[in-house]
Amino acid sequence: MSSYAYTDRDLFSAPEYYHYAPCERPDFLAGWHRTRTVLFEHERVRELAPGWPAPAMVSAESLEAGTLASALASGVRELVEGRDAGAEFDQMLAVLVRKYEVARRIFRRYDREWKRIETEPVAALGTYVLFAAALALRGARPLNPDLQMISTLLKIGDALLSKTVAAFDTWQLMTLRETFQLERAAIGRIGQRP
Repeated sequence: MSSYAYTDRDLFSAPEYYHYAPCERPDFLAGWHRTRTVLFEHERVRELAPGWPAPAMVSAESLEAGTLASALASGVRELVEGRDAGAEFDQMLAVLVRKYEVARRIFRRYDREWKRIETEPVAALGTYVLFAAALALRGARPLNPDLQMISTLLKIGDALLSKTVAAFDTWQLMTLRETFQLERAAIGRIGQRP
């Protein structure tokens, strides 16, 4: 049986600081694929309605004005509904990708220059779910993929899947299911590139 070392412990409490995963083992992608399949096959996920969750299902924390979760929820909603989330949203994602790649953390709130507000805690799990969804929706576009966003999505996906399914509520599981479907498709397309 192949192993995939990036989901065998809680990556929120003990993050990995790799930039590029060592993919030299032939079973590496099979292990990665299996970690995502476990989510899809979980009973709680199989019982969910298909598609993205309705906006009314998103947590109250995600709707609190001025939080990172609120900004991500708004942009994800636009993208899910087929609209452009705008240049400001894309800029926010680019900044968050850099921050996550350096610190393996994002925070509940930032100032206008995207500096961490020292009194703000690490973002809640739902914020990471929304960040992953935003990266999948923007970075994993079939015609114009953003490889840096996909790379960061893979790392956040690993961190999220290092948690048990019980850690997530219904809207988070629905969002993760759709996010990982986009992630899988993007990896498949990358594997087929000449």
